[in-house]
Amino acid sequence: MPTLKRRWTVADLEDLPEDGNRYEIIDGELFVTPAPSFRHQAAVGELHRVLSDYLTRERVGYAFVAPADIVFSEKRAVQPDVFAVPLVNGRRPEHFDEVKRLLLPQRRCRRARRAPTASPSGPSFVTRMSRSTGSWI
Repeated sequence: MPTLKRRWTVADLEDLPEDGNRYEIIDGELFVTPAPSFRHQAAVGELHRVLSDYLTRERVGYAFVAPADIVFSEKRAVQPDVFAVPLVNGRRPEHFDEVKRLLLPQRRCRRARRAPTASPSGPSFVTRMSRSTGSWI
């Protein structure tokens, strides 16, 4: 008997617990990652500082850190650790739903685990998003 594979949507995120884990939907699959370590957060802070300094100088976008839900479609919602968004009509975006693409997302290189209901098709590493396609690679 074939196993049914659940296709998650962004709307399903609202039903998940606030338990310190990061929940992301990527192409209809649920990915769960634990809370980051102290060392990881220190690296995120330093990367954000350097990126923010550069973007302030060049005036091409703004740097942010997680948590921030970036929704590209009903089957794709992610929370990059550090990311840069471009200007929107020459100004800083006021809401994350204005963000249609990212200049530089950086995701922790720790293993994300698929949710228990997802198909066990092997380990998954989500490390960065293609600038041109908006897809995680």
